[in-house]
Amino acid sequence: MTVAKEFASHLLSLKYEDLPTGAIDNAKKIIVSTLSSAAAGTTIRSAQIVREILQRQGGHPEATAWFSGGRKLPLTSVVRGNAML
Repeated sequence: MTVAKEFASHLLSLKYEDLPTGAIDNAKKIIVSTLSSAAAGTTIRSAQIVREILQRQGGHPEATAWFSGGRKLPLTSVVRGNAML
Protein backbone atom coordinates (compact mmCIF):
# COMPACT_ATOMS: atom_id res chain seq x y z
CA MET A 1 0.00 0.00 0.00
CA THR A 2 1.34 3.46 -0.89
CA VAL A 3 1.82 6.17 1.70
CA ALA A 4 -1.05 8.14 0.14
CA LYS A 5 -3.41 5.15 0.40
CA GLU A 6 -2.39 4.52 3.98
CA PHE A 7 -2.99 8.14 4.88
CA ALA A 8 -6.36 8.14 3.11
CA SER A 9 -7.34 4.92 4.86
CA HIS A 10 -6.40 6.43 8.21
CA LEU A 11 -8.42 9.59 7.53
CA LEU A 12 -11.46 7.61 6.44
CA SER A 13 -11.37 5.58 9.65
CA LEU A 14 -11.46 8.67 11.88
CA LYS A 15 -14.60 9.74 13.67
CA TYR A 16 -15.42 13.25 14.83
CA GLU A 17 -14.86 12.15 18.41
CA ASP A 18 -11.29 11.06 17.49
CA LEU A 19 -10.25 14.57 16.44
CA PRO A 20 -8.33 16.78 18.87
CA THR A 21 -10.32 19.72 20.25
CA GLY A 22 -7.72 22.14 18.90
CA ALA A 23 -8.14 20.80 15.37
CA ILE A 24 -11.91 21.17 15.57
CA ASP A 25 -11.62 24.73 16.92
CA ASN A 26 -9.19 25.70 14.13
CA ALA A 27 -11.43 24.17 11.48
CA LYS A 28 -14.39 26.18 12.80
CA LYS A 29 -12.34 29.39 12.67
CA ILE A 30 -11.26 28.69 9.10
CA ILE A 31 -14.84 28.01 7.99
CA VAL A 32 -16.12 31.20 9.62
CA SER A 33 -13.27 33.22 8.13
CA THR A 34 -13.89 31.81 4.64
CA LEU A 35 -17.62 32.51 4.74
CA SER A 36 -17.11 35.99 6.18
CA SER A 37 -14.65 36.86 3.44
CA ALA A 38 -16.97 35.44 0.80
CA ALA A 39 -19.91 37.45 2.14
CA ALA A 40 -17.83 40.62 1.93
CA GLY A 41 -16.76 39.61 -1.58
CA THR A 42 -20.35 39.85 -2.81
CA THR A 43 -19.99 43.65 -2.79
CA ILE A 44 -16.98 43.62 -5.15
CA ARG A 45 -18.14 44.59 -8.63
CA SER A 46 -15.79 42.23 -10.50
CA ALA A 47 -17.13 39.25 -8.51
CA GLN A 48 -20.69 40.38 -9.22
CA ILE A 49 -19.96 40.55 -12.96
CA VAL A 50 -18.43 37.06 -13.03
CA ARG A 51 -21.39 35.64 -11.13
CA GLU A 52 -23.82 37.34 -13.55
CA ILE A 53 -21.96 35.88 -16.52
CA LEU A 54 -21.98 32.40 -14.99
CA GLN A 55 -25.71 32.69 -14.32
CA ARG A 56 -26.41 33.74 -17.92
CA GLN A 57 -24.40 30.79 -19.21
CA GLY A 58 -26.92 28.52 -17.50
CA GLY A 59 -26.61 24.77 -17.63
CA HIS A 60 -27.81 21.92 -15.46
CA PRO A 61 -28.45 23.21 -11.90
CA GLU A 62 -26.29 21.01 -9.65
CA ALA A 63 -25.14 23.14 -6.71
CA THR A 64 -26.14 26.27 -4.81
CA ALA A 65 -23.89 29.30 -5.11
CA TRP A 66 -22.98 31.03 -1.85
CA PHE A 67 -25.05 34.12 -1.01
CA SER A 68 -27.21 33.72 -4.11
CA GLY A 69 -30.63 33.32 -2.54
CA GLY A 70 -30.58 29.60 -3.30
CA ARG A 71 -29.72 29.96 -6.98
CA LYS A 72 -28.40 26.72 -8.46
CA LEU A 73 -25.92 26.48 -11.30
CA PRO A 74 -23.66 23.81 -12.79
CA LEU A 75 -21.09 22.70 -10.21
CA THR A 76 -18.12 24.17 -12.11
CA SER A 77 -19.88 27.54 -12.32
CA VAL A 78 -20.65 27.52 -8.60
CA VAL A 79 -17.04 26.70 -7.76
CA ARG A 80 -15.77 29.48 -10.03
CA GLY A 81 -18.28 32.02 -8.68
CA ASN A 82 -17.64 31.12 -5.05
CA ALA A 83 -13.89 31.35 -5.61
CA MET A 84 -14.34 34.89 -6.95
CA LEU A 85 -15.82 35.91 -3.62
